[in-house]
Amino acid sequence: MTDMLVSRANLLKDFEVLFKTIPTNVPVVFHTDLAKIGVIDKFKRPNEMLQDFETLFDEVATGRPYLIPTFNYDFGSSNIFNLKKDLGQIGSLSKYYSKNYPYYRTQTPMFNFVIKNNSSGLFSLDTILNCFGDNSTFDTVRKAGGYIFMIGNTRNTYVHHVEEMFPIGYRYTKLFKGKVVLDCTEKFVTLEFRVRPMNGVIHYSEIDITDGIKEGVVKENKLGLTKVIWFKASEYYNFVQDRLRKDELYLLTQESQQSVRKLSSKVGYPFLIQNCE
Repeated sequence: MTDMLVSRANLLKDFEVLFKTIPTNVPVVFHTDLAKIGVIDKFKRPNEMLQDFETLFDEVATGRPYLIPTFNYDFGSSNIFNLKKDLGQIGSLSKYYSKNYPYYRTQTPMFNFVIKNNSSGLFSLDTILNCFGDNSTFDTVRKAGGYIFMIGNTRNTYVHHVEEMFPIGYRYTKLFKGKVVLDCTEKFVTLEFRVRPMNGVIHYSEIDITDGIKEGVVKENKLGLTKVIWFKASEYYNFVQDRLRKDELYLLTQESQQSVRKLSSKVGYPFLIQNCE
């Protein structure tokens, strides 16, 4: 079990290496798999171990805004997003932050974040119609010169912002109507984002990460017991946009590209909701 331990001092050193080239006033997004990073210093109760990571992120952020994804996908079926009850579903840290900081949480259903050090109001917490489009949280990170850190995983949700702004045609726009609830306040909203065709033809490769590393746009460093893949959001955005202009199916596996071409020959392209549902 001791092989799962990592010292806080060593983690701070790893972060120091990462952050030495990053301006002190730009936002950062931490997308984490805590089990791969390790347990800080010693085993404790689960909530105490999560508090250790919060304290760590508070320190390494050095006052800059930092974002923890607190995605919860229940809105698609329940039509309700309750900021206090619908906790993050993408790991223990996601759940922890959403439970402890509902008033720091963006109010966009499904793809939301807890944002600390946001006293300047750089990030709006209000509901955004399009999860990945103009003025979305993802868009603000890019325009503010922010960075994305994928710690222990390669789940790159940010790529959907790049796809939306292109825009790609292998996902189609769908509307989700419902309400956002915080305490006694209810707000009726219509959420819009691109979904995959229901027949499962869309599968992503990691070519954007591997090519990005080759081109120096995406970086890979040691962090604790795992690795962190990271990039400046605007540089990655420009890199993938350029690849999409050359081949719109660039991000997909070869098998998925073939499936998209086959489906498009039947229902047309770009895909539309009326042709795919």
